[in-house]
Amino acid sequence: MMNEADALSHLDEAIEKNYIEVWYQPVVRSLSGVLCEFEALARWRDPDEGLLSPATFIPALEKNRKIHLVDCHVIRTVCKCLRGILDEDGQEHTIFVQMNTYFIRFGRS
Repeated sequence: MMNEADALSHLDEAIEKNYIEVWYQPVVRSLSGVLCEFEALARWRDPDEGLLSPATFIPALEKNRKIHLVDCHVIRTVCKCLRGILDEDGQEHTIFVQMNTYFIRFGRS
C-alpha cells in the first residue's frame, strides 16, 4: 500500500507517465434529469499498486504542499480534452475543476 513517502517520491513520475488520470463525473440536475456539466476528478492508477484511493495520496500532497502539481496536471488534461471536443463537434461544454487549497501562514506562529 502506498504511504506518504511513496506518494511524494513517485509524484513526478506519476504525472509524467499519466498514472494520474482525470475522470469526468457527470453532474445531472435532479429535477429535470438533464446533464448540465462534468466534474474533473484526479485518480492515481499505479502500475504496481493499482487504483489508489484519493484518500491515500491527496492528504499527503496537501500536507507537503505538492497538491498544486496535481491541480496543474488536471487543468492541462481538461483543457486538452475540451479543445479536442470543440474541434470535433464545435460545442462548448462545462467541466468543473476543484482546486485543492492549503493555508499558508506568514509571520510568526
